[in-house]
Amino acid sequence: MNDDDEELVAAVKRDFWSRLEAVEQRVSAAQESVVAKLFLEKVTDVAVSDWVAERSSPAAVKCELRQIRRFAELGKIAMAWGRLRRLEDEVLYVWSLVSWKTLGRGVLQVKAGQVGGAMRKGQLGENTAAVLERMAELIPGQTVSGAAAIAAKEGIGTSQAANKKLWDRHKK
Repeated sequence: MNDDDEELVAAVKRDFWSRLEAVEQRVSAAQESVVAKLFLEKVTDVAVSDWVAERSSPAAVKCELRQIRRFAELGKIAMAWGRLRRLEDEVLYVWSLVSWKTLGRGVLQVKAGQVGGAMRKGQLGENTAAVLERMAELIPGQTVSGAAAIAAKEGIGTSQAANKKLWDRHKK
C-alpha cells in the first residue's frame, strides 16, 4: 500500500467515525413517535409492520448502531460503513414516513368522521326503530322491497331504497 492509499483509508475512516457519531447523536435525541404507533395500527402486512416498528424505534436503532460500532472497532470498516449507510437511509425514510403531517391529519379525519357518524346516527336513530317496526308489520304479506316502498309512501323513512338498506343492515 502506498502513501496515497494510506491517506485514502485514513480519510474514509475519519469520515466513517464522524458520520457514525452524527447518526448516534441524532438517534439519542429522538423520542418514540406516537404517529409511528398510529401508522403501525394501519399497516396490515406483518413484515412491513415489523420493519417500520424496528426502524422507527430509537432503542432498536441504537442497538444496531452499537453493532456497527463493534464491526468498525474490529477493523471491518467496509462492512460497518455499508451497514451504517443502509441504516441511515432506512431510518431517515421511516422517520419521514411516520412523521408526515398528513398521517396525523388522516387520523384526525377518521376520528372526526366517526364522531360525525355517531351524531348522524343519534339524529336518525329514533326513525330507525319506527321504520323497522313498520316493515316488520308489513313483511308477512309483502316482500322486503314492497314493505320498504309502503313505509316510504306512509312517510316513514327516507325512501324505499333507504328503508330496504336499513332493513338489510339490521336483519343480518
